[in-house]
Amino acid sequence: MSVVAMTLLLVTGCSPVIDRSAMPDGNDTQSGLEIDSGLKPTKQAEQVAESPATETGRDDRSGRIELFPKADFLRERIPDDPRIDLRSKQIIEGLNQPGDPASAMLVDYGIPIYVAGPDTPLVEISCTDTGRGVCGPERLSPIRMPAGATPNDGSDGALVIVDTIGRTTHELWRASEQADGSWTAQWGSSNDIDGDAIAENGGSGSGVSRLGGVITVDELAAGTIPHALAIASSATCAQAWRAPAWTTDGRTESDDCIEMGSRLQLDPSIDLDSLSLTTAERMVGEALQVYGGYIVDSSASELALFVEREDEARNGEIGPVAEMIGFRWDYDPLSGLPWDRLRVIDAAVT
Repeated sequence: MSVVAMTLLLVTGCSPVIDRSAMPDGNDTQSGLEIDSGLKPTKQAEQVAESPATETGRDDRSGRIELFPKADFLRERIPDDPRIDLRSKQIIEGLNQPGDPASAMLVDYGIPIYVAGPDTPLVEISCTDTGRGVCGPERLSPIRMPAGATPNDGSDGALVIVDTIGRTTHELWRASEQADGSWTAQWGSSNDIDGDAIAENGGSGSGVSRLGGVITVDELAAGTIPHALAIASSATCAQAWRAPAWTTDGRTESDDCIEMGSRLQLDPSIDLDSLSLTTAERMVGEALQVYGGYIVDSSASELALFVEREDEARNGEIGPVAEMIGFRWDYDPLSGLPWDRLRVIDAAVT
């Protein structure tokens, strides 16, 4: 796999954008920022911020790819003084009961994102759960699989492929390469690159793609997260959900469960400048105040925040960009943020 500088960017007011302009001859690679160990953080952020953005729903001439231009729910700012869910206090107290409810998924459950181009080989993929995703009735096998693609090390075995030729994103669960070069997964989902990040075959326990709300490496380097976050929780309701979710894999029957699709917001009256926050905590806090975060999946953590896995992040060791902005370790609880000041926005608020 060729190592080139790739950018997967979200620009304020725009959709997720992948920059393939640095890719030689259509080769494929993992998304992410190539790090120069001698590069200062401010200069690195400037280089990312200077990248041009596309405003269209298709690729522009530079080879940039816009993801999910119709997913307005990910980019809309939370209005001033929104209506709060009647169960908000109960839900947030339940999430905070164990203490330090949040976990930043950086390595074991960090999301590996790979871009597939015209020269990417096609591979056969079969799923053990034959009723779902790329192995269901809409079977899409074979799919383009970049050489050297590696799922994350956690039990999810997650792997994301952005296919620029098929205009499709593939989100695989428990993916594994076989000795003959074929792949298996327990199941996989596919989304239209030019769509709304919601697929009938599901991209998560909620049916919403996690990819649109993943915190990317380039956003970490740029110092801003201009979109709502994708969050998973151990407290997801078993029998209820709300838009943008259309289903749930939650198992919680308690009164303080949180519905799939719920939008969380960090109280915007909190002055983040008054807190002793790392850069990472500040970025997450600002995103949660302005855009919030959607519950899109179930997890073992009360609040799991999905982050793109850096190519250098392996064996529990976080990558250089995450370390540079103050993440301490995989599953960092971001304990500088007042998680008890979260609130659940009413479902009627858009």
